Amino acid sequence: MKKIICLIAMALFTVTGCTSVEMNQTKTDTPNDNTQGNATTLSCADYTLNPLWNWAETPANQLIVIRSQAELADFIFPNDKLPEDIDFEKNTLLLVAGQATNGIESVKKNFVKADAQYIYSVTFLLNDTTEAPKWRVAQLVPFVPSEAKISLDLEIN
Repeated sequence: MKKIICLIAMALFTVTGCTSVEMNQTKTDTPNDNTQGNATTLSCADYTLNPLWNWAETPANQLIVIRSQAELADFIFPNDKLPEDIDFEKNTLLLVAGQATNGIESVKKNFVKADAQYIYSVTFLLNDTTEAPKWRVAQLVPFVPSEAKISLDLEIN
């Protein structure tokens, strides 16, 4: 039973993919704790890797920013042929992985541009179950230039 619950939880946090992503922007006058002045919340689209490929192991709780097919090849296997469902001219793929200390009840994700920096916030709400699943969040965001700084704000409650 625990395995089934764990598999369901992992499926919930494995993000859903899409072949076409519409990115919207929402301006807000209320900055979050990490911003000064006006901030723009940018739309994110969850991304699921096609079952033909697997994610490679990545350092825990570290933001991986993927801006091209060549960079994507470093994080999936097999990588002799790559997925073609990401338009890297319009999108950047953000990837974070880790392990929870308890079961995961929910995940909230937010991508904000504040002046010259970007902030990617991921918040996990844990429950009281004793399972400690590995998790991975993969999201498409509007294209972010390589010179731009993206900070990770990761909270596990």
